[in-house]
Amino acid sequence: MALDVDVDVRIKRLKEAGAKTARALDEIERKDATKNAKIAQLQVSDQEERKLEISKIRKAQHAQDMAIDEIVALLKRERDKLSKDKLVTGLRARISELESQAELNEEPEPEDPSLVKAKTVAIFDSILFAIENWSTDGDTAPDFSLACQSILFPLVYSQVMNGNEHYFLKTVPTASIEVVKRGREYVKFIRGTCQVGLTDPEAWSVHVPMIAKWWVNDALPLLYGARDDVWERVTPLTLEAIMSWRDKPASRALEFPLVFDAMDLLDRHREEIREKTNLPEFTRETLNTRLEAN
Repeated sequence: MALDVDVDVRIKRLKEAGAKTARALDEIERKDATKNAKIAQLQVSDQEERKLEISKIRKAQHAQDMAIDEIVALLKRERDKLSKDKLVTGLRARISELESQAELNEEPEPEDPSLVKAKTVAIFDSILFAIENWSTDGDTAPDFSLACQSILFPLVYSQVMNGNEHYFLKTVPTASIEVVKRGREYVKFIRGTCQVGLTDPEAWSVHVPMIAKWWVNDALPLLYGARDDVWERVTPLTLEAIMSWRDKPASRALEFPLVFDAMDLLDRHREEIREKTNLPEFTRETLNTRLEAN
C-alpha cells in the first residue's frame, strides 16, 4: 500500500514536471515566435528603407543625367554659335579681301591733264617759295628764286606744259623737305660770300651756272628719283630774260607762253590743288625748319 502511494506521488511529480516543462517549452516557442516576428518586421522595414533609399538614389541619378544632358545641349549650342560666328567672320574677311583686290584691279579714272600740270607747277613754286623764305630773322631771297626759275622754266615747266608725263608730280615728293633744306643752306652760303644780290650781272654770271648744276645733279634727282643726261644740255635763261619775266608781266604771254599758261593753270586749279595734294602739310613743315641768318 505504501509502495502504491509512493508511485502515485512520483507519477504526479513527473506529470507536474512534464507540465512545467511543456509550459516552459510553450513560453520558449512563444518568445521565439515573437522574436521571429520582430525579426521579420525588421527585415521588412529594412527592405522598405532600402527601397526608399534606392528610389532616392535613382531620382538623384535621373536629375544628374538631366542636368548633364542640358549642359551637353548648351555646350553644343555654344559650339554651333562659335562655329557660325567664326564662319561669318571668315566670310566677312574674305569679302573685304575680295573688295580690296577689286579696288586694286580697278583702273583709276584718268586725272584731268590740266590739273596734273597745275599740281606739278604748284609743287615747284612751293619749293622755291620755301627756299626763298629761308631765314628765321625774316631775310628772303627772291633773287635766288629768279636764279632757280632761269633753269626750271626751260628744263621743267616747259616739259610739263608740253605734256611730258615723266615730269608730272601729283603729290609733294618726300624728298622735297630735303631739297628745301639744301636750298636754304645754299642761300645762306651765297649770303655769306656774295656782297651783292644775284641780279647783279657779275654775281649772276658766277652763281647761276652753279645753281643750275645743283638742280641738275642734286635737287631734281631727289625729286624725281632719277637723273637724265639731257638736263646737262639745257641752258638757263639769261639775266635779261628772267628780269623781263619779273618786271614785265604784261609781256609774259608773248615772251613766255608756256610758263604763262602754267601760271594760269595754277590760278584756275588752286583750290583743287590744296584739296588733292599734301601741299598744306608741306608748307607748315617748312615754316619750322628755317635757318638762322649769318
